[in-house]
Amino acid sequence: MSRPKQSSSEDETRGLKRLLSESLDLRCVTADTLLPRLVETARLHLGMEVGFISRFEDDLRYFRFTQDPRESELFAIDTCDAREESYCQRVVDGRLPRVIHDAQRHPGTVNLKITRDYGIGAFVSAPIILKDGTVYGSLCCFNFEANQALQDRDGAFVAVLAEMAAEVIDRDIEAGREHNETVSRIRRAMDSGAMSMAWQPIINISDNKLVGAEALARFDAEPRRPPDAWFADAARAGLTSELEKTALMMGLALLEQLPEDMYIACNLSAKALLDPAVRTVLDDFELSRVVIELTEHDIVADYEALIKTINELRTRGLRIAIDDFGAGYACFRHILFLRPDLIKLDMSLVHDIDNQETKRSLLEAMIGFAKASRQILVAEGVERPSELCTLSNMGVELAQGYLLHKPMAGADILGLCRRQP
Repeated sequence: MSRPKQSSSEDETRGLKRLLSESLDLRCVTADTLLPRLVETARLHLGMEVGFISRFEDDLRYFRFTQDPRESELFAIDTCDAREESYCQRVVDGRLPRVIHDAQRHPGTVNLKITRDYGIGAFVSAPIILKDGTVYGSLCCFNFEANQALQDRDGAFVAVLAEMAAEVIDRDIEAGREHNETVSRIRRAMDSGAMSMAWQPIINISDNKLVGAEALARFDAEPRRPPDAWFADAARAGLTSELEKTALMMGLALLEQLPEDMYIACNLSAKALLDPAVRTVLDDFELSRVVIELTEHDIVADYEALIKTINELRTRGLRIAIDDFGAGYACFRHILFLRPDLIKLDMSLVHDIDNQETKRSLLEAMIGFAKASRQILVAEGVERPSELCTLSNMGVELAQGYLLHKPMAGADILGLCRRQP
């Protein structure tokens, strides 16, 4: 059996939606950006004076986005009226058509209070229906005068715009749901004990003596993901400072139990370090034994503020390290502007350095720069004896990695300290 031939009206509608979708690029906009543009597009295309998107909530109809040259309080954003008395609800349930040429004469609207109160003449509306079948509200336009020239295609045009609105609203709702789930998941991890710390020893290569330990967050919770994924989720959910503050407190908790000549290094983003609430954690510790590692992946919006904060903390003894040198684009800017006390070589640079001349050439340049700037280099991710030997011969002072010690619990690193000569 052959498929029924698609009508020219359907072809036109589909083509219109494709063109509008391409011009507005639904993938790259939020509802707050797109919906006002859809209202404007409908209003201008139809030559209407007022346009709006309504949102249904229980028995009420709210105006979410409005364009009204008269700036009437009746259509002010977030004002509401009875849903049952609105044209929007009547179009949704079929009591009114999508296109009304003259509401003052149409039998379904002439006696409605809203017709008199709003002074509605011509009216065009289409419901915004989400993918689960829920009616979100409507996209509507109207004139204060009648318009007998309106056609069914004008209603179809507004329906296409309403479909586009539904797509973006659905996406925003899903994003909001994911945001809430992420926030709940991260807070559960912090509150339930699923977040813990491990400390990876840092040694002086020349004598294999422990000089410090890097505090590393661990998460024993679903979904099973590496720590950097948890912190990335926190950044997207607006919980950067909250999660990093917790990690900082947990990481420094071991400091007083370590030998006085050892330091603890904790990772902080520039955003967290600039947060006064995060910095209050540092008030309880001897900062000469604390190193804050700023990842070089961070985009710093205000170097002046960051430098001022770092300089204030340095007066109390704090040292700054630039983390992951060699893994991202911002490292040289961080180094030049922030003048770190330590530079941590990313494991991607350390790995196989004994066999790769280009890596050794880069390291030689960094060693010269570090000596001139009085900075200490720390090699991360050392896994093979030949890598450690090469680093030592080239003049790198400190190192950490699985070859030396894996991240360990606090009790284990304290035991390691006791066994140290």
